[in-house]
Amino acid sequence: VGGGGSGVDVAASALGGVHVLRPGDAQLHASATALPSGVQLDVIWTGTAASTGSFLERVDAYVRSEPASHRRRMADLGQAAEAVAAACVDDDASRFIDAIAAYGEGLHALGQDADVPIVSEHHAEIVRIASSAGAVAKPSGAGGGDIALCLSTSRDVALAATERLARAGFTTVRAPITPLGASVHATQRQPS
Repeated sequence: VGGGGSGVDVAASALGGVHVLRPGDAQLHASATALPSGVQLDVIWTGTAASTGSFLERVDAYVRSEPASHRRRMADLGQAAEAVAAACVDDDASRFIDAIAAYGEGLHALGQDADVPIVSEHHAEIVRIASSAGAVAKPSGAGGGDIALCLSTSRDVALAATERLARAGFTTVRAPITPLGASVHATQRQPS
Protein backbone atom coordinates (compact mmCIF):
# COMPACT_ATOMS: atom_id res chain seq x y z
CA VAL A 1 0.00 0.00 0.00
CA GLY A 2 1.37 3.40 -0.97
CA GLY A 3 0.32 5.11 2.27
CA GLY A 4 -1.07 8.57 2.77
CA GLY A 5 -4.70 7.76 1.97
CA SER A 6 -7.58 7.21 4.34
CA GLY A 7 -7.27 3.43 4.13
CA VAL A 8 -11.01 3.07 3.49
CA ASP A 9 -10.49 1.33 0.14
CA VAL A 10 -8.01 -1.13 1.68
CA ALA A 11 -10.32 -1.79 4.64
CA ALA A 12 -13.29 -2.34 2.34
CA SER A 13 -11.31 -4.86 0.29
CA ALA A 14 -9.98 -6.67 3.35
CA LEU A 15 -13.24 -6.79 5.33
CA GLY A 16 -15.64 -7.76 2.55
CA GLY A 17 -19.34 -7.06 2.81
CA VAL A 18 -20.62 -3.56 3.57
CA HIS A 19 -19.26 -1.59 6.51
CA VAL A 20 -19.51 1.88 7.96
CA LEU A 21 -15.93 3.04 8.56
CA ARG A 22 -15.22 5.88 10.96
CA PRO A 23 -11.84 7.35 11.90
CA GLY A 24 -10.53 6.58 15.35
CA ASP A 25 -7.42 7.74 17.20
CA ALA A 26 -4.95 5.75 15.10
CA GLN A 27 -7.18 3.43 13.11
CA LEU A 28 -10.49 3.06 11.32
CA HIS A 29 -13.41 1.60 13.23
CA ALA A 30 -15.68 -0.68 11.19
CA SER A 31 -19.25 -1.72 11.84
CA ALA A 32 -21.03 -4.13 9.52
CA THR A 33 -24.19 -3.03 7.75
CA ALA A 34 -25.92 -3.77 4.44
CA LEU A 35 -26.94 -1.81 1.39
CA PRO A 36 -30.59 -0.81 1.58
CA SER A 37 -32.96 -3.31 -0.03
CA GLY A 38 -33.32 -2.80 -3.76
CA VAL A 39 -30.07 -0.87 -4.29
CA GLN A 40 -28.37 -1.89 -7.52
CA LEU A 41 -24.62 -1.27 -7.60
CA ASP A 42 -22.41 -1.60 -10.66
CA VAL A 43 -18.67 -1.01 -10.83
CA ILE A 44 -17.57 0.86 -13.94
CA TRP A 45 -13.98 0.96 -15.26
CA THR A 46 -13.23 4.40 -16.69
CA GLY A 47 -10.41 3.12 -18.86
CA THR A 48 -7.89 5.38 -17.13
CA ALA A 49 -5.70 4.81 -14.06
CA ALA A 50 -5.10 7.52 -11.47
CA SER A 51 -2.30 8.20 -9.00
CA THR A 52 -3.62 8.59 -5.48
CA GLY A 53 -0.25 9.94 -4.33
CA SER A 54 -0.22 12.89 -6.72
CA PHE A 55 -3.85 13.72 -5.86
CA LEU A 56 -3.05 13.69 -2.14
CA GLU A 57 -0.07 16.01 -2.66
CA ARG A 58 -2.27 18.52 -4.46
CA VAL A 59 -5.03 18.26 -1.85
CA ASP A 60 -2.40 18.76 0.88
CA ALA A 61 -1.31 21.96 -0.88
CA TYR A 62 -4.97 23.08 -0.90
CA VAL A 63 -5.25 22.28 2.84
CA ARG A 64 -2.22 24.48 3.54
CA SER A 65 -3.37 27.36 1.33
CA GLU A 66 -7.14 27.28 2.06
CA PRO A 67 -7.70 25.50 5.40
CA ALA A 68 -11.15 27.01 6.08
CA SER A 69 -12.42 26.08 2.62
CA HIS A 70 -11.02 22.56 3.01
CA ARG A 71 -12.76 22.16 6.39
CA ARG A 72 -16.09 23.21 4.82
CA ARG A 73 -15.68 20.75 1.94
CA MET A 74 -14.75 17.93 4.31
CA ALA A 75 -17.71 18.78 6.56
CA ASP A 76 -20.00 18.56 3.51
CA LEU A 77 -18.51 15.17 2.60
CA GLY A 78 -18.85 14.03 6.21
CA GLN A 79 -22.55 14.98 6.24
CA ALA A 80 -23.13 13.09 3.00
CA ALA A 81 -21.25 10.04 4.35
CA GLU A 82 -23.34 10.11 7.54
CA ALA A 83 -26.50 10.28 5.40
CA VAL A 84 -25.29 7.23 3.43
CA ALA A 85 -24.69 5.33 6.68
CA ALA A 86 -28.08 6.35 8.14
CA ALA A 87 -29.86 5.25 4.96
CA CYS A 88 -28.20 1.83 5.27
CA VAL A 89 -29.30 1.51 8.91
CA ASP A 90 -32.84 2.66 8.02
CA ASP A 91 -32.95 0.43 4.90
CA ASP A 92 -33.96 3.47 2.83
CA ALA A 93 -32.82 3.01 -0.77
CA SER A 94 -34.04 6.39 -2.03
CA ARG A 95 -32.24 8.32 0.73
CA PHE A 96 -29.15 6.19 0.10
CA ILE A 97 -29.11 7.11 -3.61
CA ASP A 98 -29.66 10.81 -2.81
CA ALA A 99 -26.82 10.74 -0.26
CA ILE A 100 -24.48 9.02 -2.74
CA ALA A 101 -25.30 11.72 -5.29
CA ALA A 102 -24.57 14.41 -2.68
CA TYR A 103 -21.25 12.75 -1.87
CA GLY A 104 -20.34 12.71 -5.57
CA GLU A 105 -21.21 16.41 -5.84
CA GLY A 106 -19.07 17.07 -2.77
CA LEU A 107 -16.12 15.26 -4.34
CA HIS A 108 -16.54 17.37 -7.47
CA ALA A 109 -16.58 20.60 -5.41
CA LEU A 110 -13.49 19.52 -3.43
CA GLY A 111 -11.68 18.71 -6.66
CA GLN A 112 -12.55 22.07 -8.18
CA ASP A 113 -11.37 23.96 -5.07
CA ALA A 114 -8.15 21.92 -4.83
CA ASP A 115 -7.57 21.99 -8.61
CA VAL A 116 -7.50 18.20 -8.63
CA PRO A 117 -9.54 16.27 -11.22
CA ILE A 118 -11.28 14.00 -8.69
CA VAL A 119 -14.21 13.93 -11.11
CA SER A 120 -12.28 13.39 -14.33
CA GLU A 121 -13.75 13.95 -17.78
CA HIS A 122 -14.47 10.21 -17.89
CA HIS A 123 -16.21 10.35 -14.51
CA ALA A 124 -18.25 13.35 -15.59
CA GLU A 125 -19.34 11.45 -18.70
CA ILE A 126 -20.24 8.40 -16.60
CA VAL A 127 -22.27 10.61 -14.22
CA ARG A 128 -24.07 12.21 -17.18
CA ILE A 129 -24.85 8.88 -18.86
CA ALA A 130 -25.97 7.24 -15.61
CA SER A 131 -28.21 10.21 -14.88
CA SER A 132 -29.78 10.01 -18.35
CA ALA A 133 -30.86 6.46 -17.45
CA GLY A 134 -32.17 7.45 -14.01
CA ALA A 135 -29.13 6.24 -12.02
CA VAL A 136 -26.42 8.09 -10.10
CA ALA A 137 -22.66 7.64 -10.37
CA LYS A 138 -19.61 8.86 -8.49
CA PRO A 139 -15.88 8.25 -8.50
CA SER A 140 -14.60 5.55 -6.18
CA GLY A 141 -11.37 5.81 -4.23
CA ALA A 142 -9.25 8.88 -4.97
CA GLY A 143 -11.17 9.59 -8.16
CA GLY A 144 -9.54 10.93 -11.27
CA GLY A 145 -9.57 7.60 -13.03
CA ASP A 146 -9.91 3.94 -12.30
CA ILE A 147 -13.40 3.17 -11.03
CA ALA A 148 -16.82 4.75 -10.76
CA LEU A 149 -19.82 3.37 -8.91
CA CYS A 150 -23.19 3.44 -10.66
CA LEU A 151 -26.21 3.04 -8.39
CA SER A 152 -29.98 2.92 -8.69
CA THR A 153 -33.03 1.45 -7.00
CA SER A 154 -34.20 -0.50 -10.04
CA ARG A 155 -32.59 -3.35 -11.94
CA ASP A 156 -34.17 -2.03 -15.16
CA VAL A 157 -32.55 1.38 -14.57
CA ALA A 158 -29.24 -0.30 -13.73
CA LEU A 159 -29.35 -2.33 -16.96
CA ALA A 160 -30.23 0.75 -19.01
CA ALA A 161 -27.35 2.68 -17.42
CA THR A 162 -24.76 -0.06 -17.97
CA GLU A 163 -25.93 -0.60 -21.55
CA ARG A 164 -25.59 3.13 -22.29
CA LEU A 165 -22.20 3.19 -20.57
CA ALA A 166 -21.05 0.21 -22.64
CA ARG A 167 -22.10 1.98 -25.85
CA ALA A 168 -19.94 4.91 -24.73
CA GLY A 169 -16.95 2.59 -24.25
CA PHE A 170 -17.06 2.04 -20.48
CA THR A 171 -16.75 -1.45 -19.01
CA THR A 172 -18.90 -2.83 -16.22
CA VAL A 173 -16.68 -4.90 -13.93
CA ARG A 174 -18.18 -7.96 -12.29
CA ALA A 175 -17.48 -7.20 -8.64
CA PRO A 176 -20.23 -8.55 -6.39
CA ILE A 177 -20.24 -7.63 -2.72
CA THR A 178 -19.30 -10.78 -0.84
CA PRO A 179 -18.87 -11.40 2.88
CA LEU A 180 -15.30 -12.62 2.35
CA GLY A 181 -12.75 -9.87 1.86
CA ALA A 182 -9.60 -10.12 -0.20
CA SER A 183 -7.55 -13.14 0.73
CA VAL A 184 -4.56 -15.14 -0.37
CA HIS A 185 -4.85 -18.88 -0.78
CA ALA A 186 -1.61 -20.82 -0.66
CA THR A 187 -1.29 -24.28 -2.04
CA GLN A 188 1.44 -26.69 -1.20
CA ARG A 189 3.61 -27.60 -4.08
CA GLN A 190 3.98 -31.30 -4.56
CA PRO A 191 7.57 -32.54 -4.76
CA SER A 192 8.52 -33.74 -8.21
